[in-house]
Amino acid sequence: MANSQRNNLIYNFSSLSFIQIVNFLLSLIVIPHVIRNVGADGFGVIAVAQVVMFYLAAFTDYGFNQTATRDIAVNKSDNQKVSRIFFTVLASKIIVCLLSFVLLMILVLVVPFFNNHFKLYLLAFAFVMLNIYLCFAEFLIIWSGNVPDEIPWYLNRIHGGWWVVCSADFICHWLIPFVLLLSRDLKRNKQKMIWLTCFMIFARCLDMFWLIEPNFADAAGNLHIAGNVGILAYITVPVAVITLWAAHYMTQLQARPLINVNDPHVEEMLEPEHAH
Repeated sequence: MANSQRNNLIYNFSSLSFIQIVNFLLSLIVIPHVIRNVGADGFGVIAVAQVVMFYLAAFTDYGFNQTATRDIAVNKSDNQKVSRIFFTVLASKIIVCLLSFVLLMILVLVVPFFNNHFKLYLLAFAFVMLNIYLCFAEFLIIWSGNVPDEIPWYLNRIHGGWWVVCSADFICHWLIPFVLLLSRDLKRNKQKMIWLTCFMIFARCLDMFWLIEPNFADAAGNLHIAGNVGILAYITVPVAVITLWAAHYMTQLQARPLINVNDPHVEEMLEPEHAH
């Protein structure tokens, strides 16, 4: 038992040390690049915004990360009390976040230096909201640990063939769009945005497949292609349904007028001087 605890301690220490080293190295890479693009003055403005957001994030935390975690650990056998703690902390964080936003607006409107960079502080406040979301996700995991009836669904959804689907969902539905949409040139190119939109529709279909596919115990074993004719139903059934819907839609569209024939202004709108 002592060896196991010591191994866990060494593993946790090594993991956290590795994360801190990576953060330090990323700072050495990113900061010179930012300074080269925005200049020393611009980097100073961004640094001030980061400090302000750091204080607002600390204000929104309000010690909940320590006190709420302690309370949940103490009352982990009482599901009702754990749920009460969870939703109380969530509501409190939302209220404190609104107060932080009001304080930020007062600061921006009163102090000329902050008023000159109004958009920057609005953008930076998104990181405060992100911090609240991450804390919410942390408590959601702690809270869901006390709801064992729902855990098997997620356990089955990340093993076997589902792990490939889950990984592809994360990469296609979040990672690729997030990285591509950082490019200003891509967002200004209509043709590229059309292709990206089509890709995101595909990613959404993949996400819906992961969510709504029946969660039988052996469902993951049916996700292979070789010798599995039934998997074609994942393609043929949606195509057939969409085809039937499109045929019905086009039939109804052809049977109806494209304009409101009972509109008293129809004749006036159809006059040549109103044509474009």
